[in-house]
Amino acid sequence: FFSSAREGSRTHSMPLPSTTAAPVARFGILAAMPAEIAALRKVVTDQVEHKRGEVFSFTTGKLEGCEVVFGASNVGMVFAASAATTMISEFGATKLVFSGVAGGLLAGQSIGDIVLGASVINYDMDCRAFKYPWDPSYQLRLGETPFVEWAHVYPADPELLKVARGAPPPAGAALSE
Repeated sequence: FFSSAREGSRTHSMPLPSTTAAPVARFGILAAMPAEIAALRKVVTDQVEHKRGEVFSFTTGKLEGCEVVFGASNVGMVFAASAATTMISEFGATKLVFSGVAGGLLAGQSIGDIVLGASVINYDMDCRAFKYPWDPSYQLRLGETPFVEWAHVYPADPELLKVARGAPPPAGAALSE
């Protein structure tokens, strides 16, 4: 593996950490676009940037005394899944939130409102037209994967959802789920 650090820089490009060293437990904050994490760069202390390939850059540091890792995943579920996996496996993220700009689908939502995801469905996994030959009457649900007994709805972490519900929204913004 290649390991380097630019002279005078705090940017590191390195192989996966050793499995013998336990990573620091961190809170992960992920967004799609760099502009969505820009505010974190102003308030996170002890920042160290970690490049992963040509796409990802993660920053570790402290936010109000808590160890954090944050980064921009790029747009799309594959990028988000890859970035989340990297935050967990390489940087010890034990809790992860995704923050960013998105479109709300409920009537009455406006630009600037905050939408909490109490649960999510993998809408890209749409096998509803698939029929089991041995049980053609069984109807797969949106997000359900054939032959795999995984949940098709993934609930948010109740502890994180409680914290988010208790935070006051900015002036003029509504909070919904």
